[in-house]
Amino acid sequence: MLRWGVTLWLFYLIVRLFISVRRGEIFVSRVARYLETTGWLLVVLYVSQYLIAYISAKHLMHYLVLADYAVVFQNNCNNMYIFTGLALMIVSQIILMGRELKDDQALTI
Repeated sequence: MLRWGVTLWLFYLIVRLFISVRRGEIFVSRVARYLETTGWLLVVLYVSQYLIAYISAKHLMHYLVLADYAVVFQNNCNNMYIFTGLALMIVSQIILMGRELKDDQALTI
């Protein structure tokens, strides 16, 4: 249920981001906020998948006993969620710096 909610929220933020960029609003704080929120949601999605897999593996290790077999934890989560999330947070900070430069340039003219 959490994954569906996060996925829907991500979809909404991406649509809002595309609408803002389509309007030509690139170096504004709203776009940076959308990117940062999307990054955080991707990191949360990765961490939740990791925790669910880890807890499931621990549960199976405790309750499932087979002769000559061992249940081990293997991280099968999509690593691109965390990498993309962190990259989006970095891009949001770059956009904020670009907005500051744009504001400074507008004041000097």
